[in-house]
Amino acid sequence: MTIKKILLPLFAACVILSFSACDQEGGDGSTSIFPSKFKVDIPSSLSNSIVQTAGLKSSVEDTLLGNEIYEHLNFFIAVGENSAELVEAIMYAIQLYNIENLNDLLYNSDDDGRVKHLTVTENAQYMNTSYEYMLIVTDYESESDNDGGYAMQVYWNNSPVQGIALLKPYNINRMDDNDLGEAMFKIEYSSAATEDYDELMIVSISKLPLPSAEIEPWALESMKMYVGKRGNVVDVFGNSNHPNAQFDPYASNAVGYNWAFVASGKTLENIGVAEVGLPFSDETADSRSVLIDDNSIYHVFEREISNYLEQEYGLSSNEYAKYLEGFLNNAKAPGFFDKYGFVQSESSPGAAYDELETRIAALRPFVPAQVSNLTIEFIR
Repeated sequence: MTIKKILLPLFAACVILSFSACDQEGGDGSTSIFPSKFKVDIPSSLSNSIVQTAGLKSSVEDTLLGNEIYEHLNFFIAVGENSAELVEAIMYAIQLYNIENLNDLLYNSDDDGRVKHLTVTENAQYMNTSYEYMLIVTDYESESDNDGGYAMQVYWNNSPVQGIALLKPYNINRMDDNDLGEAMFKIEYSSAATEDYDELMIVSISKLPLPSAEIEPWALESMKMYVGKRGNVVDVFGNSNHPNAQFDPYASNAVGYNWAFVASGKTLENIGVAEVGLPFSDETADSRSVLIDDNSIYHVFEREISNYLEQEYGLSSNEYAKYLEGFLNNAKAPGFFDKYGFVQSESSPGAAYDELETRIAALRPFVPAQVSNLTIEFIR
């Protein structure tokens, strides 16, 4: 699944933003039952998917650029953020149409031209948790299909705001998202303060269709990201699964990786610190030492490049060790970021980063095998 294909349905703001209701005019500005916030904001130092030129510079010739190493981290977090923003956009659109006064509505989608069926009900249950409201949107003509035509299902409470949103892009927009097939998105959000965070968010994506491994070996199939905010600090960790990924073409058994990371950022200063690991997709360990330390991006790159150089060119470690050390200099953990992108690796740029370094030491990604086999389903 390409970056473009994942981001397009998220930026499209879905069908509900531009529907024509059969018998309902716009809202009257009254207080809405729908929450206006359903996400945790992440500093752009960690989530900016547009790498700026200033951050591309490398201080050492023949050194892998820092923003190239961490490019997927920025993309990963951006996808998670935009998934949650999609839910917020839908909630806002529903509020404008004053749908809380209805419990059942058919409308024509301006995006794919199909009839959608929307219902809003009170007092719902999801996974043994009670919610004040539930919203369901289906593709009306597909309600007899195995998936019930479900496009979106949202459960939420308003005080404090807590909720879960499930989305199936294929049933939201058959025109633009036709090739997303069985892909599912899940966004969990809570503004209820805990001992660790003031608000938190979990974004999960499963069953993204995979193109040919020869065309896109690092295509993304599933991902899961946790975001917690406490005051000015935001902690982020998660995994994405790339089942066809391979570094060394000679290593037939070294295929399928999780991109696993931990990161922490400061909103006001717009800085961040991150560590990335590349464990295999079927890894069942849950310890930070295995996922982030033993399988650090530096160690995996070093191992796979070394194996390739020895197999392809017959080189010994004495012949390439010095070059490889310099080439991977920016891959040494942790990576430090500012609003322009990657700053440097391993050593801190200054005291402003000290708290963030301490925080990421206590974070660990999800178990890779669990993310690789992630399933998301509507409740019917």
